[in-house]
Amino acid sequence: MITKRLKMAVGLLSVEFVAGMLLLTLFRAPQGTEPPFWSATGITGAIHGLLGLAILIGSIFIVVNAARRNRILLSRAVLGFLGVVASVVGGLAFGSIHGSVWLFTMSVGFIVALLSYGSMYAVAKANGLE
Repeated sequence: MITKRLKMAVGLLSVEFVAGMLLLTLFRAPQGTEPPFWSATGITGAIHGLLGLAILIGSIFIVVNAARRNRILLSRAVLGFLGVVASVVGGLAFGSIHGSVWLFTMSVGFIVALLSYGSMYAVAKANGLE
């Protein structure tokens, strides 16, 4: 069960990355407009936001599952969850404030979550945890 959730988390993070890159490269807020930036991005912004919410909810399930079934994976699960939280906070702040510090926070949180869940999957697979 944990490996299925981890595969899903890594897959959703990958799709989220692509949606985020599309947002940053294809959509620009018109000069002189006020935030929120996401209101001008249409369907890509909606997909990016909904995927972020789904990943956040999924990461809670991963932490709970790791706490119940295997304490070895718990530290990685919590680190992945914190990375997702940092990404969500950075994304929300970047969407309304446009600060590059928030974009950096979102990016680092994404990398931390992806590495945490990827290493967690490798450890779970190596130890035969399903």
